[in-house]
Amino acid sequence: MYFTFFSLLLHFLRYYPALKTLEQLEHTYLPRVSKYRFSQVMCETIPKLRCSIKEASMSDLKDFLESIRKHSGRIGEVAMKQVRRGLHILLDKVITYCVTTAAS
Repeated sequence: MYFTFFSLLLHFLRYYPALKTLEQLEHTYLPRVSKYRFSQVMCETIPKLRCSIKEASMSDLKDFLESIRKHSGRIGEVAMKQVRRGLHILLDKVITYCVTTAAS
């Protein structure tokens, strides 16, 4: 059951929960069935699974950072437009306030 759950977590790119599930499997459940051969095989497989999680998570991180770099110019451009728009609104409010205060 835990191995199936672990596989689902990997499929949905949930690396941290997959590592926690693998750790729970390794330290809680496998020692209880250590006399069976499948348990030994699973224990030998765990380091490979950890390595595959590490590689997959690093690949996802690199893809994410590359995407940010690719789109950062456009994000900066939109942010600057928003700031400019906000400054114009603020400036209009200040001018309106000054005019109404001076007229009073």
